[in-house]
Amino acid sequence: MNARLLAWAAAWVVPLLSTVVGIVLTTTPTLSTWGTDGTTSFLESTLDVWPAGLVLLGAGVLGLSAVALASAVSGDRAEGVRPPFTDRTPPRTTTADARTETQTGSGGRSFRASR
Repeated sequence: MNARLLAWAAAWVVPLLSTVVGIVLTTTPTLSTWGTDGTTSFLESTLDVWPAGLVLLGAGVLGLSAVALASAVSGDRAEGVRPPFTDRTPPRTTTADARTETQTGSGGRSFRASR
């Protein structure tokens, strides 16, 4: 398997899994453990897990945003797709130099035109 493909898959799976586990832990705020003494069962302890759920949810969403941004600006492009404004002339500027450019008049004389 290609190492680049494996890294890409891990970069998407880890934050997605973190987000899902964070949602589950946030919606289930406590976990209870039950103990038995042979004849009866009793509540042994409860554990609050919602803070860990919030942390995992935040880390997952932040990770997904980072991977999506990195994928959007990555250099991997399909064949034939050019970056924007490659091999094109830049748009005209609106500075004072562009407004008073040298033009050639009739008879081959050049003059400065002000617009």
